Amino acid sequence: MFKDFILFISAYVILTIGFILIVPYKVIKDGKGSEFFFGLALSLDYVGGNLLYGYDGKTVSAITGKLSHEEGKAKKFERLINWLFDDNKHCYNAYIKELT
Repeated sequence: MFKDFILFISAYVILTIGFILIVPYKVIKDGKGSEFFFGLALSLDYVGGNLLYGYDGKTVSAITGKLSHEEGKAKKFERLINWLFDDNKHCYNAYIKELT
């Protein structure tokens, strides 16, 4: 348990320092800020899927779409995500896309 906590703190510190150093470089020098932020958002989405639902390698949208359409759960959360993305089938489409 203690080793896991130390590993978590180390990862947090490295992520924070890396974010502070890399973001200005990617945005200003490299000119690939939009690609960087998309990759970052997608990575955080995978982390969210693991934290919220315990699934590895699946996005929050895909897991929510699966739960909603296969098990009838998470309907309200699905509506919220779909509304945020301004797409009535965002979660379902993410679920189908991650099946293939």
